[in-house]
Order: sequence, then C-alpha cells, then structure tokens
Amino acid sequence: MDARLAWLWISLTLLAISSAAQPRPGFGADELAVDAVAGRIELSARRGEVWRLDVGPNDTGLAPTDRVVLSGDVSLRVGTSVFAARQAVVWMQRRGSSVQVLVYAEDVDTPAGDPASSLTARELTVAARVELADANGVVAEPALTLDSLVRAKGDSAFAYRAEAAFDRVLGRRRPVGPLSYDATQRLGPEPDDEPTGPTAAIFPAKGQFTLAAKQMSYRPGTAASARLGAGDAPAIIIGAGDAEAVAVEYRADDGRRSLTLTAKRAVVFLADPDRPGYDGGSLEAGEVDGVYLEGGVVASDGALTLRGERVYYSVREDRALILDAVLSQYNRQLRTPLFIRADAIRQESPTLFRAEGARVSNTGFARPHLSVGASSVTVRPKRGPDWSEGLFVDARNLTLRAADVPFIWFPFYRGDPSRFPLRTISYGLSNRFGGSIQTRWDALALLGIDPGFDLDVELGFDIQEQRGDGIEVVSEWRTSKGDGNFLLGLRLDDQPEEVVLAAGRSDPITTGDRGLLLADYRARLTDKWSIFLEAAETSDPTFAVEFYPRETRERREFRTGGTLVRRDGNEQTTFEASGTVDPYPVNQFLITGDATQTERLPEVRYARFADNILPELPGALTLTTDASLGVLRLRPAEATPNELGVPQARRSRLIFGLEPDELIADQQRADGLPVDEVTRFDLRQELTAAVDAGPIELTPFAVGRVTAYDSNFSGISPDETDNARLFGAVGATASTEVQRVYEGIRSDVLDLHRLRHIITPSATVWTSRSSIESSDLPVYDDAVESISEGLGYRLALSQRFQTQRGGPGRWESVDVLTVNAEYVDSTDEADRESTIGRWYDARPESSNLHEYGAVEATWNASEAVAVVAGVNYDFELDQPAFTHIGGEIDHAGVASTRVSMRSFTETDVLVLTGQNRYDLTEKYSTLASASYNSAQGTLQVASLSVLRRFQAGELGIILTADNIRDENSFGFVVRPLGTGRGSRFRGIGAEQGQRGGSALGG
Repeated sequence: MDARLAWLWISLTLLAISSAAQPRPGFGADELAVDAVAGRIELSARRGEVWRLDVGPNDTGLAPTDRVVLSGDVSLRVGTSVFAARQAVVWMQRRGSSVQVLVYAEDVDTPAGDPASSLTARELTVAARVELADANGVVAEPALTLDSLVRAKGDSAFAYRAEAAFDRVLGRRRPVGPLSYDATQRLGPEPDDEPTGPTAAIFPAKGQFTLAAKQMSYRPGTAASARLGAGDAPAIIIGAGDAEAVAVEYRADDGRRSLTLTAKRAVVFLADPDRPGYDGGSLEAGEVDGVYLEGGVVASDGALTLRGERVYYSVREDRALILDAVLSQYNRQLRTPLFIRADAIRQESPTLFRAEGARVSNTGFARPHLSVGASSVTVRPKRGPDWSEGLFVDARNLTLRAADVPFIWFPFYRGDPSRFPLRTISYGLSNRFGGSIQTRWDALALLGIDPGFDLDVELGFDIQEQRGDGIEVVSEWRTSKGDGNFLLGLRLDDQPEEVVLAAGRSDPITTGDRGLLLADYRARLTDKWSIFLEAAETSDPTFAVEFYPRETRERREFRTGGTLVRRDGNEQTTFEASGTVDPYPVNQFLITGDATQTERLPEVRYARFADNILPELPGALTLTTDASLGVLRLRPAEATPNELGVPQARRSRLIFGLEPDELIADQQRADGLPVDEVTRFDLRQELTAAVDAGPIELTPFAVGRVTAYDSNFSGISPDETDNARLFGAVGATASTEVQRVYEGIRSDVLDLHRLRHIITPSATVWTSRSSIESSDLPVYDDAVESISEGLGYRLALSQRFQTQRGGPGRWESVDVLTVNAEYVDSTDEADRESTIGRWYDARPESSNLHEYGAVEATWNASEAVAVVAGVNYDFELDQPAFTHIGGEIDHAGVASTRVSMRSFTETDVLVLTGQNRYDLTEKYSTLASASYNSAQGTLQVASLSVLRRFQAGELGIILTADNIRDENSFGFVVRPLGTGRGSRFRGIGAEQGQRGGSALGG
C-alpha cells in the first residue's frame, strides 16, 4: 500500500458529510410528463412505513399523495416493469382510473430479467403513470404486501435522498432545513420545549399521584418511615400481604410524563407533617415526599422498565434507589431485548441511571448464557429526551461471561449496549492448515464512538497455526449526500507451502505480508453533479483469488481514480480519470478475456438520449448521440496464468494460449499490443423512428459512427494504416402483441384460476459495414472496438401465461409460465467471439453473432415450486453451447431445496449443484450443499452446517470436504444476538468451506 492510496482514503472520508433538505408535501397539482401505460402496481417488502401527504390549500379537488418507504427484500412492479431493490420510496397519487407514480430506489437489479435487458443500478428514479383499468373496465387497485406495516413518517437519511430525487423530477427548489412532520400530517417545526437530559424531572412539580389497593391505611408516623430516614412524617400504608398487588401511578399535568409502580407492598410518605388524614383521592406532587415499594417491584414509563425487590423514590429530591434491580428495554430495530441487572441502580432523572455491580445481557433469564459484567454502568438515551433510538452506556471494568465464567476483559465501554461489541467468534480446524481462531468486532461499539450518521466499522482478527495471522477492516457508511465502502484485508508474514485456489493448487508465489485494499465513495454534489471515487490495490496476483474469490467474480473492475458526472434531463456528461495500481488483472471476467486493463488518462464522454427531431410529433423520430474523447492506455498482464489462478495446463492453453508458467505480457507485446498512450475520439449517433402500422409496431433505425486515433496499429495488422474507422448500420424491428383469456380454466392441483395467454412476436433485420476490421484494432472498450459487421437478423417469440392466485379478497395476477425463444443468423463477415451467441437489441453491433438459437423458460408451478431452464444451441457446430436447468421448492418456510445443472460444451464441463435448508425445530436448523464437476469426475465440494439458536445468540457448526483442494475442515462459530447490523463474517460456512471469501479464513 502506498501514500497515494492513503491520501485517497482521506479524501473519501472528508467527503462523507451529510445534509438534510425539506420537501414540499406530495404531488399536489404537479403532473408527471409521461404517457400512461397499462399494467399493475405491486409493492412488497419486509417493512413499510406509510404516510399520507395532504394537498395544498390551492389544490382542492385533488387526491392526496401516499408515500411508502420500503426496506428489506423490496420488490416493485410499476406498469410492466419489475425490479428488486434494497430499499425504495414510492409516491402515488390517484388521477381518475390511473395513478401517477414516482419511485426512488437504491441497490436495484432485475434478478429475473434477461441478461440482454437486465438492470443493475446503485440508485434509480422511475416516473410512470399506470392505467389500472383493463380492456373490460376492471380496475386492479395497487397492492401492498408487507411483513411489518408502520403508520409513520419514515424520516431517515435515505428518505432525504429520496425527497431530493422527488423534487428534482418535479423541478422544485428545496429550502434548507430539517425534515419533519407534525400531527396534522403537514410540514411544521419540531417542538423545542421538550425536556432533555438530566435536567428533566422524574416527577415534574405539576402532577398527581393515584393509589390503588384493596387495603390502605393512614398513620401519622411509622417504623418504616423512621427506618428510611423520613422521621415521623405521615404515611399511607398500601397493601397488607403478598396475595394482592398494589399500584401507584404518577401522571404529569402536561401529559408528557407518566410512571406506573406496582409491588406487593408500598408506603407513601407525605410532605405535610400536620396533615390530618387521607380520604382516598389523588395526591398532588407537592403533597408527596417519597414512595417506598418492596416485593416484586415493577416501574415503567412506557419506554423503560425497572424491576427490583426494594425501591425508594424521593419525590422531594427527584431521585430513586432500586436494590437487586433489573432495567430492561426492547430494541425495535434489532428486534431483541436488553436487560441490565445490578446490585443497585440509582435513577437521577428520567433519562439517567447509574448501576453498581451490573451485568448486561439480551435474555430475561436470571442466569444468562452470555452476558457482560461491569463494576459500574451509567445509562442514558442515545439521543434526545426519549428512548426511541436506544440506550447509551458508560461502563467500567467489563468482562464477557459465558454463564458465570469470565473469558474476555475490557477496561471501559461507551456506546449502545444493544450493539454487542463481539459479533462472532469461531474456531476452525483443517487437515491442510491446522487450527485458527477468528473474531469479528463492532469497532464503534468497542470504542464507544457515536458518529451521528449511518456508519459501520467491523474489525476482524485471526490467529493462525500454519498461515500468517490476519487483520481485516470492513466499513460502510451512508449520508444524505452519498455513501461509501472500505475494505482492508491483511495477512501478516504469510509463508504458504502452496497456494490453494478455486481452480486448484499451485506453488507459493508471494510470501511475507500480503493484503488487499478496496475503497469507494459516491457523493451527490448538487442536483446535477455527482462524483465517484475509488481505490483498489493488491499485494500479489493470487491474494484476492485465494481469500476474496467472490469479489474477483462479482465486483466491478478493480480500479483507482475518480469520475465526475453531470446529469441534466436527457443528457449526461462524464469526466473520468482512472487506472490500475496493479500490473495484472484481478477480476475473473478480465482474466478469462484478454487479461488486459484499460486506463483513462483522462476521458470525457457526452451523451444525449432520444432527442425529438420533430417536436410536433413527439417520439416519431429521435436522435441519440454518444461521444467521447480521451487518452487511453492498455496495461498488459505482467503475470503468468498460474499467478492469475489458472494453474491447470489445459485451461491455461484454452484461455491464454500459453503454458501456466509463461508470462502473458510477453506474448501480448509480441502480438503487437500497443502499450503507449493513445488519444481516441469516438462519435456514435442513432436515428430511430416509430411507425404506426396498425397492430404492428415498426421501428426502423440507422447508426453512424466515426472512431479516430492519433496513431495506427500496424503492430497488430501491418496492412492497416488508417487512423480512423467509419462504421454505419441500418435496420428495423417489427413487433406486435396478441392475447387471449380463457375464463373456464380451473385447476386446484396446478393452482390455475383463469388463464391469460400473451404472445409477443418480433423480428429484427440489421446490416452494417466498417472501414476497419475489429480484429485489426486493440480493444480498449468492447462497445467501441469489438463490434460486429455484416448482415444479421433475429426472430423472437415471447409467451406469457398468467393466472389469478391468492384467494377471495386477495386475488393477484402472476406469471405461471414464460417462454422466450429466439433464432439469430448472420453472414460470415461477423466475427465469432464465443460459442454462446448473444443479441443486444439496444446495439446490435455489440452482439456476438453467428447462427444460433436460444430458449429460456420459467415455470412458477405454485407459490412454493419454481423451475427455470434454458439452452443456447450453436447451429454451426450442431450442438448446444450452454444448457442450464434449475428448480426451487419452498416447504412452507420450514425447508427449501434448490438444484441446478449447467453444461458448457466448449470446455466440456458439466456442473451440478444442490442445497437443502431444513428447520428441524425452532432451535435447530441444517444447511447441506454439494457440487459436482465433470472435469474432476467427483464431488467438488460438499458441506453440512448445523445451527443452534440460544436465547443469547447462535452457535453454528460446519463440516466441509473439498476434493479440488484435497482439504477436509471442521469449524464452529458463535454469534451473540444484538450485534448491530449482523456480522459480515465469511470464514465459516462460506462458499468454499472454512477458507472461502475472507482474509480471515484459513
């Protein structure tokens, strides 16, 4: 790691500054400038917060706007578009039989979509107007399915970002100020006269005590009062035995404070020594000197509950003492309780408690399985005067205890006790790597830091028997301005005897200190400008492949640099300066490609989408422009196939054309790969028309493109001396849709109730010419240099079978069966890049063209059974290029089974995988998985894990057998409940057994 990456990380941190903005409520009279589309509105998530925004005083006669904040497994259908997200905000306003909808979502994808049209985005804004009435006039109302529904305003940093997107779409200016709603569901200031902190009173001066018991008596002086230091003050004795409970309730006159006390017996000491008696009515706060209770005392103010054997409240001094006490609170965010037991708890205000000889746990048992002991604990609300955001504690001399046995000691802790500092502790044993002890910690909870925004920092420590010890830091944060991630994985003084990779084993390549750094930050600077910064560096080619295989397969390209983006309407301008610190590729899609990396030093790109050429006929003729100018450089792979995780000679020859120990960069330079900077200009323009041909939608299009370089590439093709390439293409797509409804179809076995069959045929013909062959150019970008030419056509047929499921009162339309088929053929001028053919409607020149056919089918047999299958057939080789089939059965939430089969003809590999999850009881569950690879002719990996749930946490045990690595391993992991966001621990039970996916595995 060098200094420039450290400075980049500092820049990322300094940019993480949040700001809030105040929205105008709802759509009001504003109308989205979009055409209505037929379809449905279906929203589902684990949790939803619903808020109705009233219209303004000048918008009478308009419907209000419903705002829904969704989080957790969010699924959205708006019209005909379906996508999933991590969280989303949806605004809906009824306009006659239609609804105008605006969606702001984050971490969006279309997991069930076709790869050619799938969508993945960090954030997405969708504006639509959905016509809910079908051809028969039947209106399908918007559907909302939630595990947990809250009638609340949904204020959060995410909600602020969503409100900003809402205002941008409607063209509104946003005044600066906090987002808040008052009880009338309109914007209003937050009250500023709430009591806060220790200055608030347990018993405000204006309030009343109410006593309830079957037996009450008045005495001018009692032994109990003398014992408690009350002198001869008059007292009311409540209760006479253990059979009946007594109650004392205090309620402030302003309604902001109430306290309910119950016990077996109680004594109320009165302030007036000359009081003649008590008639059974209410007592003013000034009339009471103190309250003593004993025998199963319970005190609750609605947010916090105190229990103890003996409790004394001094009303005059506004203090309390609870002996043998238990303080408890339920954390709604983590869905877990919190208990603090102590020899004595002193209450100094409604929001300040001090405990002596305390023990903290998340179970109500008197002897918890796992707890934290402390010599002293001070408790107050995390923020503000109430307890809605949890507790904040200041504890000294902490010991982590299993039952009564202490095993870890800390000198102090300051923070939220529900965020248990220890997230996981595990032990693993492998026949190849010996034993290891691994722990994961919540760093903020451990250090008592409250950053004031959504920040999580996790520390990992690994003690290894036969490998270098590991350290890992994982952080993520979100603010109203942006979000970021940070990952640092280190392996100290690692001396492996061999490197074990997913594809097999090889001799050790790098020893000593090894590591990986990944960091990124995305910030919204203004309504139009945003910035994205990233950094990536590895110590050696095999570290990420060995310890972070998931990142090498699924993460975007490992790069270091920044991108500045300006978006305004349908235009976008991008300024990018990025490169690679490592002289070798890390991502698997680069390794299995040409193993080169492209640096942009820098590059600017300008794009305009669908400009109307004929303003009087919107959409009839549109122009899309995409232009870029930049200084580019190719970085050859300064590594061998063996170093990049391809140690097998057969695979190395197939992918690189080299032996495993030959340097890839030497071969690339010998083939003429340019390694100096090249200035490139590229301009692509596409004209698209929309022709109404009755029931047929006809879309002709024409593409013109010029790409110029400041030098030619004679090293690749000596006969090619041109510095510029001209490219042109014309084509047309015709499509239509027909459907038929079968009302009489009913089958309880197949869960069919009415059937609609929708058929969408389409055909595309496309031809193009280029002045330079793609094979004569180095590939800086697949979408620019690696494009096809020649004549090609595509015939496609999409079929959907829909039915009604759910039952009376909750019917909904679902796709029972979808079948998408296509046939593609092209002339010999098109370059064949792979045996698996692909067609991209948006840019046919980016397609992988040859004669092939493809069929994809999905059958949702019921709510519990789904089957997916597909085949890509190469007619030129007269064999399938790729085949897959998979299915899932959900056994009413108790168990689930998944199986899949994938076959790749080019590599002659068949892969079978299976997984079964089974909840044996409420406490025990199992997960078994196995995979078979025909290249090895045996089970590739098999694993079995067992999870035992306790009141205080979870215990998991896993057994793994990996025949590729010749490794058998055993491990177990303990995760306490109440560990904040939940552990990112991936060392035990990960995809590759004990060592998969984490620098701490091994």
